[in-house]
Formats: sequence, structure tokens, C-alpha cells
Amino acid sequence: MRFKNPYPFKPSKIHLFVEKVVKKKTTNQSINYGSLRTRAIIGLYIAVFICSFAGMINDVIMARFLPVEFSSDSAVFGMTFTMFSLGKLIMMVPLAKISDKFGRKSLLIFAFGIYSVGTFLAGVAQSIEQFLFFRFLKGMSSFEGIALALINDYFKEGERGKPIAFLFTSLGIGSLLGTLTGGFFLNWFEFRYAFYILGLITFVSVLSVLVLIKNPKKINERNLNSTKTQRNFNKSKLKLLLQNKNFILGILIGTIITFIYSGLSSYTLFILLNYFEVENQQSGIFLLPATGAYILFSLTWGHNEKTIKILKRGLPILAIFFSFFIVLRIFIQVYIFILLLVLCFASLGVLMPAIDNFESNLVPHNIKGEALGLYRSITLIGSVIGSTIIGYIGSIFWEFAPFLLMGIFSLLGFITTILIKTSAPSPVSNS
Repeated sequence: MRFKNPYPFKPSKIHLFVEKVVKKKTTNQSINYGSLRTRAIIGLYIAVFICSFAGMINDVIMARFLPVEFSSDSAVFGMTFTMFSLGKLIMMVPLAKISDKFGRKSLLIFAFGIYSVGTFLAGVAQSIEQFLFFRFLKGMSSFEGIALALINDYFKEGERGKPIAFLFTSLGIGSLLGTLTGGFFLNWFEFRYAFYILGLITFVSVLSVLVLIKNPKKINERNLNSTKTQRNFNKSKLKLLLQNKNFILGILIGTIITFIYSGLSSYTLFILLNYFEVENQQSGIFLLPATGAYILFSLTWGHNEKTIKILKRGLPILAIFFSFFIVLRIFIQVYIFILLLVLCFASLGVLMPAIDNFESNLVPHNIKGEALGLYRSITLIGSVIGSTIIGYIGSIFWEFAPFLLMGIFSLLGFITTILIKTSAPSPVSNS
């Protein structure tokens, strides 16, 4: 910045010195903010990666030992995912709303702490009812809504696609490595000790948030100025947002995609270990191509801001891929099954960041946490019912019938995208 000289003579040395100091201070503030943002995002990615890594190992262990330990079938296995998602559904909005007032960091510490405790206590369960309860407790972590709100705090509209894509990528990489490691965990550790170890591993996510993340300055300032009038104003903004047809349609599409992803993830693992009877050490190798495809496409396509176009093209393509599972009626080969999984997970790697980015761009800054928490909470209904319905259909009909059902849901999602108005402005101002 340059001071204007109000006098008809040259500026004094003091004047130039003050200008130099102010310019340096302004530059340092900009650098410091960029450094804080980088640290916070890295801390968030590390925490999410750790939970995804341990969570995938957890799922591999459940798929193998629940039928043995508690005599459960695919429907009960799906119920464990339902209870986990139900905990998220209940706590998603309250935690995200509280984070708007008290800051993202403290709520992320609480959320990841709950995740760690729930994982640890699963090893204590003496019955399937107790195990389901601890899965419900673990699900109450609900950190996704807060994570999206943190990204929105640090990045402006039009810049959020890439960090959201990296968020999904960190989830995918964690799942990938967890998939590879899960089979060895089954041989290295006894069923219950594995959960104790995973509980300690997930505590690293708490330390990552504690050390690396700091609430953005604008959040702190907004909390200090959070008067009753401002809160009422935010409520009115949220009501206007809920009247936005595009936002509601986005929630419906997100619910369908979440239903598909949850059902596909849980049922695939059960089919590999119990239908194809893959060895423990080989389970990760068989899941590696599908998980890798999800990461690759999430990373390369997730930052694309043309979200409507992606959804309108991606959902019918996903439906076509699911229809190919009918081939397994004739050729029951695990390699054909893996190939079809790669195609489906690659499509989901494109679709999931796209719908999150679409919804995020519709939400005003002041209610990011509450609105995105509401969005994630409602879409989790798909996860709550997805795993159970898919597992139940697989237990009473043909083993691969659930994949055809997910194809039908993909078509429903595509029909919903046709109703979205691409030219209509949002009724909620972002100012």
C-alpha cells in the first residue's frame, strides 16, 4: 500500500519509514493467514485419514468375525453400519451448529475423541446388542459436517472444490491402506484386542486437531459479535435456504448417493469374505482396485466446479454399471465382480464430491456449519437404511440382487437432477 502525500513537497523519511513498516506488517499477516490455513487443512486431512484407515480395518474384522462370534448374517452385518449411521444422523446437526458458536477446533476434538472411544469399547462387547450400541456411540462422532464447515471458513466460493476433493481423497487413501492392512490384522491379533489397538490408533486424530488446527479469525470475531439479533438473522437465512428448490433437490440426490455408497461398501466386503470366501490376507488385494479407483477419480474430478453436469452424466452411467452385475447370474467369477466394483466406485468417486460441492455453494457463510450439518444429517438417512436394506435383500434373494437395486436408485437420482434449475439464482444472499 502507498500513502498519499497531501503536501506539495516530497514525503519525509519518517513518512517513508512508516509506509515500509505498515507494508511489511500487512504482508506478514497475509503470510501468517496462509500458513494457518495450510496447517489447519493438513491437520484435518490427517485426522480424517486416521479415522478412515482404522474404520476400514474395523469393517474387515467385523465381516469375518461377526458371523463366527455372534452367529450373524448379512442383514445383521448391515445393521452394524445402520447403527453407526444412526449415531451420525442424530448428532450431525447439533455438533455442526455448536461449532458455529464455539469454533470448529473444540468440536472436532470432541468428535474424534468419541470416535476413538467407540472403537475401543467395541472390543468389550459380550453380545450383538452391546456391539451395536458401541457402533452407535462411535457414529455419534459426526465429524463430516464440521470438516466441511472448516473448509468453507478458509476457502471462498469457487475455491472449495479442490479442498473438498482432497478431503474425500484422504478418506479414500485411509480406506485403501486400511483394506490392505485389515486382512493382516485378522491374523495378527485376536478379535477383541484388534479393537483396543484401533481405538488407540484413532486417538492420533485428536492429537492432529489439537496441534495443527486453529479456528479462523473470522470465526472468532463472529462468535464475539453473535448477538440475539444476529442469531435470529441466521435463522431467517436458514429458513430461506430451506425454501431453495435446488438445495432440497441436492439433499435428495445426496441421500440417494449416500444410500448407494453405504450399501455398496458394506455388502461388498461381506460378499468377498463370506460368498467368494477370500482368504484374510487376500481381502485387501481384491478390494485394492476398487478403492484405488475411488481415490483416483475423487482426486482428478472432485475439484471440478461443473457439479450439475457431473451429476446429470454420472448417475445414469453408474446405473449402467450396476446393471452389468446381471452377468454374474451366468459367470460367477470373482474377477468379473472386482471389475464391476472398480467401475461403480470410480463413478462414486466423481459423484460424492460433486454433490457436496453443489450444496456448499448454495449456503451463506454465516450458517455454514448449521446448514451443512443439516445437509449431512439428512443425507445420512440413506446410510442408515442403505446397509440394512441391501444386506436384507441379499439374505433373502439372489446374492447379487442388491447391486441391481442400487442401479435403480441411481436412475432415481438422475431423474431428480433434471428438476434442478441451473440458471435460477439462490434466494439466500451470501453477503
